[in-house]
Amino acid sequence: MRGSARVSGLLAMLAVVVTATAHAEWLHRDEDGIMGTRITVELWSEDAVAGEAAIDAVMDEMRHIDATMSVYIPTSEVSKVNAEAGAGPVKISKELFDLLRTSVDYSVLTEGAFDITYASVGYLYDFRAHHRPTEEQIKSALPSVDYRNLKFDPAALTVQFIGDRFGKPWMVGIRHPDHADQVIIRLPLSDTAISTSGDYERFYDEGGVRYHHIIDPRTGHSASRVRSATVLAPTATRTDGLSKTAFVLGPEEALKIYSRLPDVDAVLVTPQGKVLYTKGLQPPETAH
Repeated sequence: MRGSARVSGLLAMLAVVVTATAHAEWLHRDEDGIMGTRITVELWSEDAVAGEAAIDAVMDEMRHIDATMSVYIPTSEVSKVNAEAGAGPVKISKELFDLLRTSVDYSVLTEGAFDITYASVGYLYDFRAHHRPTEEQIKSALPSVDYRNLKFDPAALTVQFIGDRFGKPWMVGIRHPDHADQVIIRLPLSDTAISTSGDYERFYDEGGVRYHHIIDPRTGHSASRVRSATVLAPTATRTDGLSKTAFVLGPEEALKIYSRLPDVDAVLVTPQGKVLYTKGLQPPETAH
């Protein structure tokens, strides 16, 4: 009897195990469009509800990383750093701060073979469109690739780029409105933001009229009182907010506004091809 009881008890335990594992299963989910790729999660779970919750947690974390660190999302923290850190310190989350610091650690460890700033050249490539930059474009962008250009403030949780090229100013060329391979002026810049607005990137010509993306808010039509407007100021927000002014008001009125702002300089190209400068940028022979 005791032997039968032991056998029966063992069979009962086996029955419990078999019953429990019979409900376990593989759970699988695919999701496209996160970090520019397909995310696949597959796991084994004895509880379908708990398993689906675990998959949700993984997908939520991937979406979070995408939203904060993707260079293809203009509102991400990384995009904000790329857009604003050249003009001054940008406050970021501790998560991104720690990741950037870790990236620099690996850059130091590999003597620059891994460099978090490589995208200064990398963004010039579009592999899906089979597009690659010219050697001249690569040569122009390469000086910006250097992890040592990143400056961190652990107390404030900010990051910024240094304002010059190891003691030498950045040479920035303003392109000719009609000839992409020509520049109308080269400016030596240090610790300065710069924005250029022009009618030659997003446009089409029809019936002798150029229709472009800079719209006069008063008329609803393309503003065409200048061909190109370049503004220099301490921050990119300030330069971008002021560069389109000349298209609406015209060069004379725009220069009056710029001249009232002590931290702003500008270069304008009129429809007739004349180049105008604020006093701070006028060549020595024309300054007075």
